[in-house]
Amino acid sequence: MGLEEDQGLDVVDMSYVLDGHVPDHFQFNPAVRITRKSPGFVKDPGLADVIHCVALVIDGSTYKVMPPKVKDKLLGIRTLARDNDIPVHVILTKVDKVCKDVAEDPSVIFHSRLIEKKVKEISDAFGIQSNHVQPVKNYESETSIDPRVDILTLNALRQMTGSAEDYIEDQLDDMEEETDTQMSKMNIKS
Repeated sequence: MGLEEDQGLDVVDMSYVLDGHVPDHFQFNPAVRITRKSPGFVKDPGLADVIHCVALVIDGSTYKVMPPKVKDKLLGIRTLARDNDIPVHVILTKVDKVCKDVAEDPSVIFHSRLIEKKVKEISDAFGIQSNHVQPVKNYESETSIDPRVDILTLNALRQMTGSAEDYIEDQLDDMEEETDTQMSKMNIKS
């Protein structure tokens, strides 16, 4: 399920997802909102249940005509994530349709002024760092794999994995600090 103007997940649903209240393999239903009474609702999520990184997937070739309500939903998700210190990345797809040079040779993606401009546009629109906007080329009519295309996707995954690992380390540090504080209040030495 994706985001649509009047259907799909809304910000309240995403809040439950980000906070880890929605179990793995949950069947989303656009006609039914997620509530505390939803089947499988996780009442007390742990670190393993919460979302460690958010990836917003945006079509670089059609972003300018994206409906405002969809943009607002994406911004709402970004805000929820940021409020929870969850890193946000944008996977900027179909950049080969933005720049013909990239369509011919995906390895020039990071040298293209058009792609750089598109990355900045998305970065500014969503208030995230430019290095958290990952341009990728989609396979569309190719009949075999192309390492120049694959490396872009792998790079995006590596960036997001690194951000997720940083988030987990920060959470573990916070938990350790909280435990130390509680132990010192009780005069227990570790």
